[in-house]
Amino acid sequence: MKANREENTQSRSAVSRPWDFLSVLLPLLVLTMLIPQAVRGEQSLPGDSVYALSATLENELGKALQWRDLRGEPRLVSMVYTRCRMSCPLIIHQGMSVQQRLLEEGAAAPRLLIISMDPDHDTPEVLAETMTRYRLSPQRATFLRPRDHQERTIAALLDIRFRQRDDGGFDHTNAWLLLDADGRIVARTEKMAGVPDPAFVREVEAVMASHHSQAQGDHR
Repeated sequence: MKANREENTQSRSAVSRPWDFLSVLLPLLVLTMLIPQAVRGEQSLPGDSVYALSATLENELGKALQWRDLRGEPRLVSMVYTRCRMSCPLIIHQGMSVQQRLLEEGAAAPRLLIISMDPDHDTPEVLAETMTRYRLSPQRATFLRPRDHQERTIAALLDIRFRQRDDGGFDHTNAWLLLDADGRIVARTEKMAGVPDPAFVREVEAVMASHHSQAQGDHR
């Protein structure tokens, strides 16, 4: 009888094991379904990618986009504020000059990403007017304003420092950064006057050539 009871106990345990397994598996499956796709996608970014930050921005058309969605193409990135009448125009013109130099040499030129450090003032309408003033087309440049006061976090990732003055203006770093397609900082220049920094231009040219070569290889 004792042997039979033991057999019955083992039999019941064997039957219950699948349910025990499912009781563990089902919650895991539910948790996996609840993890946003964007979060899972971020795991594939390089550890030193600036796009690992979860941030929402608006462009000059008022369209919201995710910071990580800028991944995929090399970019030239800087930060300005549109009320600036001294250093910021130099920054913008220098980025345009880098593009122009590359185009004159028959090389591909990355798009400019110009991020506002003053999003309370730099509304999409102001950004659109600024693009018109500099005669920048959407194919050449995008102006962006961070939402939720994330401009300081983005600036820290780019190693751009700024501080608001009592008069409402900003003291800030003057810089252009070259990001590769995955958002890694490849090169940087703080030369904002005169001809484009030759070393920086060569870095941009090399990254663009490598990117297009890889893209052509992926399509073969």
